[in-house]
Amino acid sequence: MNELKALADDPWNPQPKAWFERRFKDARPVHCVPMAEALTASQMALLTQVGYRPEKKECFKNATLLVDYAHFYGFEKEVRYVEGLTLDPALALHVSIEHAWVRVGDKYIDPTVERCLKADVTKWEYVALIEKDWKGLLEVLNETECYGDVYRHEFIKSLTK
Repeated sequence: MNELKALADDPWNPQPKAWFERRFKDARPVHCVPMAEALTASQMALLTQVGYRPEKKECFKNATLLVDYAHFYGFEKEVRYVEGLTLDPALALHVSIEHAWVRVGDKYIDPTVERCLKADVTKWEYVALIEKDWKGLLEVLNETECYGDVYRHEFIKSLTK
């Protein structure tokens, strides 16, 4: 949050001020839990059966596919795609990265950090910028034809209204 505020207030920053002000306004700190705390045992088993295997450096794809599987297999009302920033506490340089994860009901999970990096998601810091249900995510995917950048896409659309 402090990083977003500093970028929004920095007069020397060449990026458009509106971008950083909007990100600061939309930012909400959230906490992730292990996947097994948010998904039922049958949902976890189903994801394994259908071959859901998150990949390193593919957080946007990993989160999108989880939301897609949830829709296809009937538990999508509880599942939302989340995009924002995260911070790995193990890094010496404390700089956040663009990231995507998933909300299940009122809990947040990060399949990329948990399954690929084998890290404790409860130790990482997360700031959510946008959440999309399956239908909203699909609309963005159809427009952009790529995983990720949902927040940026929605910001740009808001400028053209």
